[in-house]
Amino acid sequence: MPDAISTLKDYKARIDQAMSDFFDVKIKEAEKIDASSAEVMRNLKEFNLRRGKRIRPALMIHGYKCFKEADQKNERDIIFASLAIELMEGFLLIHDDVLDQDELRRGGPTLHKTYETKYNALKTITPKRFGEGVAIVAGDIQNSLANEIILSSDFPAEIIKEFARKYHEVALKTEYGWLCESMLASKQIEKITESDVMKVNTYKTAAYTVEGPLHMGAILAGADKSQLNALSGFAIPVGIAFQIQDDILGMFGNEKKLGKPIGSDIKEGKVTLLIVKALEKADAKQNKTLLDALGKNDLSMKDIENVRKIITDSGSLDYSKKLAEKRIMQAKQSLENSDFRRQGKDFMIGIADFLIKREY
Repeated sequence: MPDAISTLKDYKARIDQAMSDFFDVKIKEAEKIDASSAEVMRNLKEFNLRRGKRIRPALMIHGYKCFKEADQKNERDIIFASLAIELMEGFLLIHDDVLDQDELRRGGPTLHKTYETKYNALKTITPKRFGEGVAIVAGDIQNSLANEIILSSDFPAEIIKEFARKYHEVALKTEYGWLCESMLASKQIEKITESDVMKVNTYKTAAYTVEGPLHMGAILAGADKSQLNALSGFAIPVGIAFQIQDDILGMFGNEKKLGKPIGSDIKEGKVTLLIVKALEKADAKQNKTLLDALGKNDLSMKDIENVRKIITDSGSLDYSKKLAEKRIMQAKQSLENSDFRRQGKDFMIGIADFLIKREY
């Protein structure tokens, strides 16, 4: 039996092809409207076919396979339906990049930066504001495309209804998590707790990265509420571990592998678990260095190195790694007594290990 990474790579190629075919149709439709509509669709196609790992659609496919065998036709249908969760991620990232003022995503320019650069000679509106406006609309368009995928999926009407309901539940949870994270900026940084960060990680990340895809796939297979709850026992701790590892990579990873800038969370003033635990454990001088760095857009590489050292020396990095590992163990233990089909269960175990060890 192939391991989870080989399986993920296989599905990535098939998902990418389905995504490319879908956007080719949408580009032709947009060309009938005007050139700007077609341009947006071409840019969305390019954005969506960048270096994404396709973890979410692969989890959705295996959420289905936890409960039902997929024949050749079902396999095609579930791959097509899985584009919905990938398009959800894309529209959230496009909007998130505007909020965070990021310029790099998946190894290329963010969508708002693409438009700002191309239309840099505008006089009636600043190119920056123009780029942000187009990106927000493009993100909305992508959300509409995800809904189109759901409604045109080849499953019974009652299942499609539950699939659509779950999609919007996942999006709403994620948006609440997004709001919770944004509102942390209104709190005194020293008063932000690990519990505050875990709430953000649960709603903003775990909901649409692991739980939502597994639930959506399981719903297409006809899973009931108790079976969805059993999937959540795996999904929530894995999603939290995923975000902790993401924060670690964002601070200590390799920019080329990640496809986004190192230290951007610090520059944006995001209070991650790494920062919360460092502020708890560091001395007064180190705390001042951390607080001075948070939200400072012009941080030098030396400034980032100083923050890294404090996070490491305070024990925050070690604490975060161990907590992520603990959550992965918790998730895997939840599978031991489950009656999921082996094909789905094996992939879930393998992907949990990958998420905690990944470097990108």
